[in-house]
Amino acid sequence: MSRWPWPRRSSFFLTVLAIHALLVIYWFSRDDTAVSSPPSPLTQPLEITTHCLTSFPSLYHEIDRSIHLWKTTKNHTLTPTDASISWHPTGPLDGGALRILIHNNHLRILESRNAFRDPVFRERALGVLHLLHRALQSTDEVLPTIETAIVLQDISYPPTEDGTHSFWTFARPYSDVHFNRTAESEGEILRYERYLSAETFARVWVIPNFDFWATASIGKFDDMRQRAREHDWPFEEKIPQLVWRGTQWTNPTIRSALVNITKGKDWADAAYTSPSSSENHISMPDMCAYAMTIHTEGFSYSGRLTHLLSCASLPFIHNLTYTTHYYHLLRSEGAEQNYVPVRDDFSDLSQKVEYYLSHPDEAQRIISNHLATFRERYLTTQATDCYFMHLIKGYASVSFTPEIDHFALPGRDFHAFIDHPEDFS
Repeated sequence: MSRWPWPRRSSFFLTVLAIHALLVIYWFSRDDTAVSSPPSPLTQPLEITTHCLTSFPSLYHEIDRSIHLWKTTKNHTLTPTDASISWHPTGPLDGGALRILIHNNHLRILESRNAFRDPVFRERALGVLHLLHRALQSTDEVLPTIETAIVLQDISYPPTEDGTHSFWTFARPYSDVHFNRTAESEGEILRYERYLSAETFARVWVIPNFDFWATASIGKFDDMRQRAREHDWPFEEKIPQLVWRGTQWTNPTIRSALVNITKGKDWADAAYTSPSSSENHISMPDMCAYAMTIHTEGFSYSGRLTHLLSCASLPFIHNLTYTTHYYHLLRSEGAEQNYVPVRDDFSDLSQKVEYYLSHPDEAQRIISNHLATFRERYLTTQATDCYFMHLIKGYASVSFTPEIDHFALPGRDFHAFIDHPEDFS
């Protein structure tokens, strides 16, 4: 005996017939000549490589340098030991480290060492993980399986001066380093000093800084860039001053020289700030209202330059000690000049500022160059995604291939880890 009474069965069959009729009408009335929407530039494997190389051809200098080092100079294939972070110290000034796995375009965290003890390094860890995840999700190309380490310190140094330990990090020095740092932790003054050769740092792989995702002090990277555009006025219509804000205790030699030489100058608005006070504070987007900005390094590199290059302002930069993944694109002279170089003691700053204030056309040319090179091209979200994809391929070409148990993947999935980030081994 049927479960449904006849009226209900009749209604059901009529509904099915109606749906079937609509599908038939759609099938025969559709336009088979219509062209479907083209795929995203980062959809097809061949198109990804072509698009990234043609759109950002000069971006991959640091990756190519690292590949050449391991493939040719050292003639060494990176091993699981080389990707270990068990050596990484866990003191309050030592920063943190992550060990990750990328497999089938999914990010897994294998180990976190001292990365979430301090909110400063927590922000860095979460930022770089989000950047990697975004890059992996931006493509349908299956990228190589790799295991690597990421070190989050201002100066990320390998455990030995001459060895094969290698990792990803945000910057490396051009020359030998004397790292001298003093800080307070839990009421105790801590001093940290170390000498390292530039050759030691050649073994690291340089990646985009964590603030390409977000920071607590500036906010989301893309939001900051959009707010910077609100001040895209001609050079002559901006506040006719050079602006700088920063803490005194990071790189005091450079920063005190800048503040002292600009003191009392009509063309300068330079002052120290403190994290515990709003005095002298100017938001990064509001700095874009000034005609000129100036970049100073911190303990090592400083992420401020990336944000200053989002401003339609004339950037001044002293001699840099560190390089990041894009500093090779800076041009100090010629038709492609995109910043104004100044000495470390800033003894030539006044003369150069006054020159460009009286030659606004030349200032505007340099501004146009740096916006075209950086804000509109090499520092875009898509460029950053391309850099990470190229990095994963390049790293895989000189590294071991992890053995994967598909039924018991190691570590923690990105999404689960982000919900409850913590140090673990």
